[in-house]
Amino acid sequence: MSSLAPAGRPYGHGRKARPSIIGRSTCGRFRLSTLWTQFERGVPSVEAAQQLKNRGPAGWEAWDAADRSLGLFETAALANAAIVAEVQALNRTKPNQDEALAVEDASDLEMIGVEWLWSGRFARGKFGLIAGLPDMGKGQIAAFLAAAVTAGVELPCGEGHMPQGNVIWLNAEDGLKDTVKPRLVAAGADLKRVRFINAARVKGQERTFKLVTDLPLLRRAIEKKGNVALVIIDPISAYLGIGKVDGRSATDIRSVLTPLKEMAEELNVAVIAIAHFNKKDDVKSALLRVSDSLAYVAAARHVYAVVDDPEDKNAKLFVKAKNNLAKDATALRYGFGVETVDHDPKLDIDIKAPYIVWHPQHVEITANEAMQGTEGKTRKREAREFLLDRLRAGPAKSADLLDEAKQEGIAERTLKHAKKELGVGSYPVAARSCHRGRTRGSGHGSWACCASSFDI
Repeated sequence: MSSLAPAGRPYGHGRKARPSIIGRSTCGRFRLSTLWTQFERGVPSVEAAQQLKNRGPAGWEAWDAADRSLGLFETAALANAAIVAEVQALNRTKPNQDEALAVEDASDLEMIGVEWLWSGRFARGKFGLIAGLPDMGKGQIAAFLAAAVTAGVELPCGEGHMPQGNVIWLNAEDGLKDTVKPRLVAAGADLKRVRFINAARVKGQERTFKLVTDLPLLRRAIEKKGNVALVIIDPISAYLGIGKVDGRSATDIRSVLTPLKEMAEELNVAVIAIAHFNKKDDVKSALLRVSDSLAYVAAARHVYAVVDDPEDKNAKLFVKAKNNLAKDATALRYGFGVETVDHDPKLDIDIKAPYIVWHPQHVEITANEAMQGTEGKTRKREAREFLLDRLRAGPAKSADLLDEAKQEGIAERTLKHAKKELGVGSYPVAARSCHRGRTRGSGHGSWACCASSFDI
């Protein structure tokens, strides 16, 4: 019988350092120090596998990761074989008399149409997402949605009105008194029709609301308020369940979102959650930027991204990343306005709040095109601003400009494009005049650039 590892296998020179591996099981976190001791002593694989099996599937994953770190695939294969054998044994077990599958024949189902909250964009009874980086106006868009539902505020670009109803709002990041309520007033919402859920009260004590355990309480709140058309969850990651759900695990996320989707369908309410983009800046697919798991976008029927407008640095885009129920190929351009909504007599200051200002025309662009275009436009804009700022003080050597631009993260090719767009001329150092596109003088060596115009 083969062993897990040669007895007394040394760690140190010529070997990988002994890893510190932490696994996660239903009983909490545990270290595999005991198993590593067995690993060094050469305990037979099957015996160690049996001990690890008792720790649950998470233990298997941790053990498998440990094996890969040392290149010992044999044990991983034995462990997987043990799991397969256990599953096969379970499948041979006969179900109890009260156990059965819930089934329906397609011929017995009554077909129904899609009931829209925002026609072609967000449907009632479905789960949707609005995702983006910070400072893109996700909270202001949520306030606009609440205003459209509660007060009949007109949708942009002639897209009509939302059916009227009440709104339930879960908010974990912004202050309700100084941020969310002023935004609602600025957006034109009917405050009497918006209800915030601040906490879950369990056994006489209040704690953070958790979707994984408190969904029945949310259902009760919706039914108690009555005529709820929209539930806003901002952000969805704050309400998964601290210590109970791994936000990067597709299995964990699905286990939380599936009951939420079922509740939305049963109560015919639209659930729209706010999500943050992850830190994968090099990824230009909007769907791959949503949080840390694809399970979010897989569960959602509609996903919209809020991104910079590549054609207008002062505007943003509300653009479809996914819509399973309608074609919806057009994006919406928006900016921000600020309105004085009240006066604080204690501080003797006006209370001002931002709101969404929608542009009147649709924009033909996809989310991925917008993200790719934004990156290119941003780099070009940075290069232009760099050149203008650098050359206002007078001519500069080309080599120096290229070096400084490189330190700013601006590629040489991008800098040369910006140079051409700005009409920056080049001439030998010995020359006394600057002519766009022409060379004068007989100097050799370094070159210098001067800006012919700064009104661009």
